[in-house]
Amino acid sequence: MTLSVLGVMAALYAQQRKHAGDMRERGREMEIAIATDFLTSVHSRRHITEAGERAVARALAGEADHDLAVAVIDIDHFKHINDRYGHAIGDEVLKAVAAAMRAACRDSDLLGRYGGEEFAVLLNGIGTEHAFAAAERLRKAVADVIVRHEDETISPTASIGVACLGTNDHDFGQLLIRADRALYDAKARGRNRVVLADAIQAVADPSAAELPDWTI
Repeated sequence: MTLSVLGVMAALYAQQRKHAGDMRERGREMEIAIATDFLTSVHSRRHITEAGERAVARALAGEADHDLAVAVIDIDHFKHINDRYGHAIGDEVLKAVAAAMRAACRDSDLLGRYGGEEFAVLLNGIGTEHAFAAAERLRKAVADVIVRHEDETISPTASIGVACLGTNDHDFGQLLIRADRALYDAKARGRNRVVLADAIQAVADPSAAELPDWTI
């Protein structure tokens, strides 16, 4: 085998290795793109949903801590912000709110944008009392956000519904539905507050004691 043939083979081998490396890098970039919300840089709806489904399945199977909660967060009066200041400023508000909530999350929490002005946080290894405290920390983080536009100041607030994994929850979808109902209850009570799904269930149960004051 001549040196020229060896040189060609070496060049082809190097080219194949580079191509394989490029393909792996594109694959990683695609995975990141799928898992990340392009505007706010937090996790995407798909990623947070899949992570929630896995976490609930492990908890129900006894493979992980059963203490698990989800918080659903909605920015109050966001349509008014968009209508008054424009979508570009609305996007700035979304990014600022996402950054504030990310800073308020624990390392084990997963924050994702669920669509529009709605976010969700998967709270791992956390029970009822601590879940409410974590959601309240998120609410306060949003309330501290300030976005300036020309000579005006935009100060968003958020309503939050929280649900902890219970014996009647068979999948992440059921947990999310209960958190979403608590969110709507938070809005009905005046917005800018946290409502726990368990507190709503206590009211629905005629044998339950007086509703705990979970709202702020």
